[in-house]
Amino acid sequence: MTDVLAAAEAAERVAMGPRTYVSDEQDATARRAAEIARRKAKARPSVRPWTDEVDRLRTAREAHRLSFRTRPAAAV
Repeated sequence: MTDVLAAAEAAERVAMGPRTYVSDEQDATARRAAEIARRKAKARPSVRPWTDEVDRLRTAREAHRLSFRTRPAAAV
């Protein structure tokens, strides 16, 4: 599930384009510009299906993690 989520996030980043990437070497202005570009890109119709898929997979992963039992239920 983690690999599938990572692949969906990578596809979303590719669809958003290179202006949305942030590196450690960038100054604060460039990082802020990348954050703004990321928010604008997420609103584009071409990126929205990828964003929805990432959200769906995150929800499924969390539901799976929360449903896992570490010990058997007590018999009443």
